[in-house]
Amino acid sequence: MKKTVFLVILLSLLSAAAFCGGADRYVLKPLDYKGAALKGELKRQFEETASFYFGLSDDFLLYPYRVRAGLEAPGGSMGGVYAGHGVFGQFLSGYARMYAATGDEKYREKALRLMTEWGKTIDDAGYGFPLKDGFLVAYHYEKLMGAWRTYITIAAQRKPRGIWTG
Repeated sequence: MKKTVFLVILLSLLSAAAFCGGADRYVLKPLDYKGAALKGELKRQFEETASFYFGLSDDFLLYPYRVRAGLEAPGGSMGGVYAGHGVFGQFLSGYARMYAATGDEKYREKALRLMTEWGKTIDDAGYGFPLKDGFLVAYHYEKLMGAWRTYITIAAQRKPRGIWTG
């Protein structure tokens, strides 16, 4: 009960500060990955992780979407959490961020290629999620829209064809 009361008071104070203009100096801004510079162990870990994720097969990443859409689906299921949970959007965001941090075109091109191929799996009703039953649609939607925004914001030089216009 005490925690709830404290939380209500804290949120009220923060709301009042924002309403009165006192919170405007605490505006969150997106991280500019282009200014990132890693050294030592962090750099080694980033390079190792980036190499692993870049090496993931596009066909394996797109497999559940292609199967659901009834398209040819080379590759196969990655199994585990990826099979039903769908972290595809997180991979797309990661590739875009890797491009922004390193300037290496291979990451931007991989994100563009994956988004373009994923766009082919969206049906006429606009359904582009990995499972037909709609399991975790809100989760998938948030991850895919986050990936789209990340790509457009920090990595786009041209938009993926056939997904959205505007």
